[in-house]
Amino acid sequence: LELPVKFGGLGIVNPSAQSQAFATSRKATSHLNEAIKNKVPSVVTKHRASVSVAKSQACSARLEEHGKSFVSTTALLASHTQRAAERAKYFNTSAWLSVLPSPKYG
Repeated sequence: LELPVKFGGLGIVNPSAQSQAFATSRKATSHLNEAIKNKVPSVVTKHRASVSVAKSQACSARLEEHGKSFVSTTALLASHTQRAAERAKYFNTSAWLSVLPSPKYG
């Protein structure tokens, strides 16, 4: 359920997996925390750079984790369903585009 739609999930965030978000937040604000603790004026460019790096690293880690979950989940599916899921991921579409129209339903 928590996988993004392009990985065959519903995109629902798992609240028990939010420890990564907390760690990313701590890392992103580390420059500000140090400036406040040491009573030193903060440099906005350093803060923005630390936020950018933290967000980029978190996004990369999250995509890697989603990729692993996608592989382990698709391994349990039938071959035609695996192919549909892989095509949806590769072409960056959601799963509903892999369904062919039926003459009965239009």
